[in-house]
Amino acid sequence: MSEEQQLQLLHFMEITGEKDENMARAVLESMNFDMERAVEQHLSSNADMDDVHIIEQPREPRRPTPEIIDVETEAVIPELAPRRPAPFHQATHIVEQPSSSAGPSRNTRQQRNGHDRVLRPSTRQRPAARFAQGIDDDDDDFEQMDYDDDVGADNGTNGIPLIPSDYGDIHEAINNFVTVFDARYRNGGISAKSAPNFFHGALQDAVQQAFDPVGGGVQERRPLALYLHHDRSVAANIFPQILMSDAVSSLLRGQYVLWPWDITHPDHKNQLRDWMSIGSMDEVRQVFEFRTRNRDLFPMLLLIIKEKGTLKVAEYISGTDAKEVAVQKLMTVLDAYNQIRLNSMADEAARIERGRLLEEQRQEYEASLAADRARDEARQRAIREQQEAEEKRMQEEVEEENRRKHVEQLLPAEPAETEANLMHIKMRCPGGEQLMRRFRRAETLEMLLNYLDTKGYHTDKYKFFNSDFPKKDITTLDKKSTFNDLKWPAREQIFVEEL
Repeated sequence: MSEEQQLQLLHFMEITGEKDENMARAVLESMNFDMERAVEQHLSSNADMDDVHIIEQPREPRRPTPEIIDVETEAVIPELAPRRPAPFHQATHIVEQPSSSAGPSRNTRQQRNGHDRVLRPSTRQRPAARFAQGIDDDDDDFEQMDYDDDVGADNGTNGIPLIPSDYGDIHEAINNFVTVFDARYRNGGISAKSAPNFFHGALQDAVQQAFDPVGGGVQERRPLALYLHHDRSVAANIFPQILMSDAVSSLLRGQYVLWPWDITHPDHKNQLRDWMSIGSMDEVRQVFEFRTRNRDLFPMLLLIIKEKGTLKVAEYISGTDAKEVAVQKLMTVLDAYNQIRLNSMADEAARIERGRLLEEQRQEYEASLAADRARDEARQRAIREQQEAEEKRMQEEVEEENRRKHVEQLLPAEPAETEANLMHIKMRCPGGEQLMRRFRRAETLEMLLNYLDTKGYHTDKYKFFNSDFPKKDITTLDKKSTFNDLKWPAREQIFVEEL
């Protein structure tokens, strides 16, 4: 047997309580490893033991391949003839055949358990209820088929689907799921606080609520549990009771975000595939695709975590898992995600610290740049001011030179020594410079001041004192007065001093 068939064998023995592994394997092989039909066949056999006749024949050594015999016609069916299992809603006669007996009928299955047994369908109807509702009584409906080829959704035990095929939007679908789920599976012994706290909203909203809650930090993040239901699975009515047990329910309520969906209808299954593709849940989608190959694993809880930005399935709880197994898996995922969350918090703290250091460095750099800019601006300003001052000085010098030239043009020429009525004025300038010039006594004091001006000694910057005692500042005298009016001597000294 393949690994998957061995798993199915273990699940079958756990569900039915069958202790004989060979018998359990024979039942599964007779049903082509269809878990639903095998369980129904087992229950049918137990319920109708009064219809089962076992006729044992001595076993011959080296017997040929046993043949399947039609009960009514006793006609031998060739070994290569197509074989179909008896409908599991009928009781079964098991008849021991010797090796020399005729071949089997096409509507029987060969099962081995120490003896060769030929299963013959009884015409008596089994009163036990079916596990899966809405299955047609025609034998063709029990042929093994690909899961994706299921058409027509099963409406569960109360005839109402968890999610209608014509739902309006996702909120309407989830509300319908919660209402029908509660009506189906919550009996009087289950309190309201033990009912599943399903997330009402789209899958992407549930992902955000779990791993990026609005207004919450890393410590508020929780794993995501996807509850995927299938009404045609053998555990469709068993697992919801485990889901609503106190141990499982309390973990899901307090530590997980629980989002439900019903994949009984193929369109709903395809819709979930699309949502996973759109929501960057590729790894989750791959696990989902693989697990849906075996319908009897459902209902199922996919326990999803987010690590380094990637959504992945950390564990799954199948419909045949016991409550203790479900609790253990929930706790294992919680422990793993708590470590991821602690690592994320440490990374977040380190990121904040790096951000703080980078901000400090940025501020210091900006301050350094500002200081450099201020120094550069001050230097440029000083250079500009110096240039402006130099330009101003040069402009003033040019203007002063032009003014002196103008004054010099107004100044009459120095009289000859031979002229009468002359004055000799000696001017002692700063720095030891001495100037001598003759003036006519009829000339005014202004002529002397203009002469000093042409030599660079303007009245704005210098004072001029005569030789009187006490000395007099000649700039305070009337500039229009002649030297005769001022009664200056023939020889006079003028002392030039800076202001």
